[in-house]
Amino acid sequence: MARNIYGTSESDTIEGGAGPDHIYGKSGDDNVVSSSSADEVFGQSGEDTIDLGGGADKGFAGSGDDFVDGSNGSDSIFGGSGNDLLLGGDVSAGAASAEALGGVDDYIWGGTGEDDIFGQSGNDRLLGQADDDLVSGEEGSDYMFGGGGKDVLFGGTGNDVAYGGSGNDNLSGENGVDYLFGGANADVLSGGTGGDVLNGDGGDDLLLGEEGSDLLNAGRGHDQAFGGAANDTINLFEGNDFAVGGAGEDQIRGGVGNDIIYGDYLPENLLSDDGESVGRSVAQFEGTDWVVTNDSETGQTSMTQTVDTDADKSYVISVDVAANFAGGFVSGAIEVLWNGVVIDTVQVDSGAFETLTYEVSGVGDGTGISIRTAESDGTATSIYDTSGPIITYEKTVDLGDGAFDVAAFAPGQAKLFQVISGQLQIFDTETQTYTSVGSDTGFKINAIGFNAEDDLIYGYARSNGVDALGNPLDVNSLIMMDATGQVYRLGDGSHPDFVGDFDAFGNLWTFHSTLDRATMVDVDDLDEDGNPRVETFEFPAGLVSSNIYDIAYNHENNLFYGVVAPNSSGNAGSILVIDMNAVSNGGVPVVSEIPIIQSLIEGETIIGMPQGAFGAVFMDGLGNLYAGLNSGDHDLDPATENSGGVYLINIDDTGQFATAELISSAQSTGNNDGAMDPRGNDPFADIDATADVLVNDITVSELEGAGWDDTISAGAGDDIVHGGGLDDLINGGIGNDQLFGEAGFDTLYGLDGADQLDGGSGNDKLHGGAGDDVVLGGAGGDTLYGESGLDALQGGSGNDVIYGGAGNDDLTGGNGNDVLWGGAADDSLFGGRGNDTLSGNSGEDHLEGGRGNDHISGNAGADDLSGESGNDILLGGSGDDILSGNNGNDELFGGEGADVLYGGAGRDAISGGANGDHLFGGGGQDQLDGGSGADEIYGGAGSDTISGGAGVDVIEAGTGNNEIQGGGGGDAFVFLSSNGTHHDTILDHQFRGATQDLIDLSDFGLLDVYANTEAWAAEHVSVTNDGGFFVQLGYGQSITLYGSVVVDQGDLDTFYSTLIL
Repeated sequence: MARNIYGTSESDTIEGGAGPDHIYGKSGDDNVVSSSSADEVFGQSGEDTIDLGGGADKGFAGSGDDFVDGSNGSDSIFGGSGNDLLLGGDVSAGAASAEALGGVDDYIWGGTGEDDIFGQSGNDRLLGQADDDLVSGEEGSDYMFGGGGKDVLFGGTGNDVAYGGSGNDNLSGENGVDYLFGGANADVLSGGTGGDVLNGDGGDDLLLGEEGSDLLNAGRGHDQAFGGAANDTINLFEGNDFAVGGAGEDQIRGGVGNDIIYGDYLPENLLSDDGESVGRSVAQFEGTDWVVTNDSETGQTSMTQTVDTDADKSYVISVDVAANFAGGFVSGAIEVLWNGVVIDTVQVDSGAFETLTYEVSGVGDGTGISIRTAESDGTATSIYDTSGPIITYEKTVDLGDGAFDVAAFAPGQAKLFQVISGQLQIFDTETQTYTSVGSDTGFKINAIGFNAEDDLIYGYARSNGVDALGNPLDVNSLIMMDATGQVYRLGDGSHPDFVGDFDAFGNLWTFHSTLDRATMVDVDDLDEDGNPRVETFEFPAGLVSSNIYDIAYNHENNLFYGVVAPNSSGNAGSILVIDMNAVSNGGVPVVSEIPIIQSLIEGETIIGMPQGAFGAVFMDGLGNLYAGLNSGDHDLDPATENSGGVYLINIDDTGQFATAELISSAQSTGNNDGAMDPRGNDPFADIDATADVLVNDITVSELEGAGWDDTISAGAGDDIVHGGGLDDLINGGIGNDQLFGEAGFDTLYGLDGADQLDGGSGNDKLHGGAGDDVVLGGAGGDTLYGESGLDALQGGSGNDVIYGGAGNDDLTGGNGNDVLWGGAADDSLFGGRGNDTLSGNSGEDHLEGGRGNDHISGNAGADDLSGESGNDILLGGSGDDILSGNNGNDELFGGEGADVLYGGAGRDAISGGANGDHLFGGGGQDQLDGGSGADEIYGGAGSDTISGGAGVDVIEAGTGNNEIQGGGGGDAFVFLSSNGTHHDTILDHQFRGATQDLIDLSDFGLLDVYANTEAWAAEHVSVTNDGGFFVQLGYGQSITLYGSVVVDQGDLDTFYSTLIL
């Protein structure tokens, strides 16, 4: 029978003695030592110290801040109220009991108060309960529960189970295979060594797998999960989550929400910051940790920085390069060196920055990365025109009434374009004035946007007028503007709006100023009347409380931005952020507002911002937002005259407020709208006028562990996924995802939604899936599938294979020998550099080979094929096609359908095929064959060989000494007085019978001089010695005609009947 032992109200020292005891400390700070029997100790009130000794004891701390040591034996300890220190206990050193072999299993209940609980040895059950507790299992496989409050739980050695409970808890499994459950609220879970299972549950959790092959279940909330070493599995579930797989072959599943996922490691730049964000030339890197050297002998300028590397690791070099259009250079070249060895020579001939990436091996401390100038091949010099205020290049367009040439904007120019009334203007950042380009159109234009897909500006006419081709315009007319300010009617729109810009998919979005209506114009999708596809969306009134006068699209986040001025100067304005992603599915725009609470004027911060209309809003390629004030108190100084101004709108990192920084004064304007090339960078950056190539964002980052093969499923939501090194498998899931394969041979599936896929380096396979996707192969030989939707696919460098799939797709091969298949619908294919193979398949396709010797097939549908430079082969296929060889010695085959074929410069071979075709040889010594059908053939310049083929053909051989065969008879040979001195030979002239050929000389005006055909012919037509007809036309032109029979003087009268004067 247990003995009861009672303390006093004082601070007592009590020892249990032999046998089971019940000990009550009562009040006071007691010191209680139990015996080796199964005792029960009640500390009751006061700050007690209890040693339970040996045996299976029960200890009740009671009120006060108590210390309870379970010592030896399987004990049950209850903390009670107060901040208690509770120890499960251990066996004594040298004890001979069974407990000494494996520890003992304790049960500890913390109770209320901030308790410290240590299980020590054995498989313990430790419960912190209320308040902020520290729970440590230490040795053994323990069960831990934090309870309420902000708890810290440590598993220690053994395979532990830990529950954080409510509150923001910190759980660490430490050694062993541990199971961690965060519970509600924002928890931190660390697996430690071993293959652990981490469950974030509710709240915004941080999960760290650390060592071992771990399973991380983030649960609900906006979580962060890091797999660490080994092969981890990460499930993100609900919320906008962030995950990094780390080393090993990981599997990551995104779940619902907008997730950001890295398969391997977050890259860290090992180089010192260059201090600038844009527009750095080699020479501008002086004064930083870059060493700049000018070699007087070679003329090369180089920049070098040393970086410490490990010889057994891999690294990734990244650098952005662009031609210095701002300095007037349209091309240049650089060499990239690693440890003194040239790893690449790059020809740069675009003003848009291109990212170069290289995987290299470390070589130890003091490794040098260098970038130096190289000799340019000068290929871009013949492409671009730099004589005007805007760098341009010639581009052929067709707006439904036939093809014609325009001056397109050279890509990547960092300029603020405005159309003021109807006049194209450029804002000069140095003189702070506008420069007019071309002449005034005479009518107003608004809702303009820059289309990066064809390097032209589009918008609405806002008053009646006439375009450059004489077409009438009214307020419903959509227009296209080139880089010389010439305007061309595109077609009719449904609503003449004032506000507009292009999205990332080549669609012009225009808005009513109160945002109760939006219109999407697909400028590439023209109907049979030349009108673009227009889709209008009506929205409820009241989405915005103030009018907006211009809008800019951010290509990074797919959002539109407008700037609204306050009602009076000095008050807060606002940024309207407009999300249109739900509109195509029947939803309404999501509009958020960021207040602009202050202005920065010449370094001084002033509350509020100026009043007035911000009629021009721009977004550059870095995501910088600019707003042009038409007129007002631009500097918030009543003592100065009102004028316009350009402001850089800086949004705070929290996204809660913004500042308007006046970066330039400007002339007062009105009836204006702004546009900017989204590939252009900061127009106010200081640019070295002597450099032909600009470099930017140079990084060297460690590819840790040489990368791993990860499997990532992003799940529902708009996710961002980075695969990292080696061969990753990434599934985007539902939502508008951004997937980056990075290094390695990756496989990416966008699945549902409008996705962006970037394979990075390596030979990747990218599947866009459903939705309007952007698919970028990057470096390496990639295979790209657009699948369904309106997709944009770019192969990048390397020999790529690209399939457009269903929908109207844009395919660009880039550098390398690429294969492009358009698939169904109306596709646009651009081969780029290299010897490419392009196939349009079904639909009305547009195919451009670019540089190199290309093989281009239109296949089914009425296609538009252009070889561009190089010796190309063009096959029209079925349908009424347009084939243009352009430069080079090309071969053109029209195939079925009534085709139009242009040879262009070079020695071309042109065959019309079936049906009535139009053949144009162009410059050079061409071979033209009309094939079957009633063809029209124009030889153009050069000495051509022409065959009409079967059918009644019209042949105009052009200049040069041409050799002509009409074919089956009944043909008309047309000669022009303007063709200059030359001699043509017709080899199969049929001058007898019902199918006699006709010689059309009507352009010479011969009957103005001679009474009739016979009078002229008697003086100018003769029979040759070898039995043909010789005709002296005048103007240095002559013809010899041979037929199937030898002719004599008696045939002249019959021959005269074939002449048309």
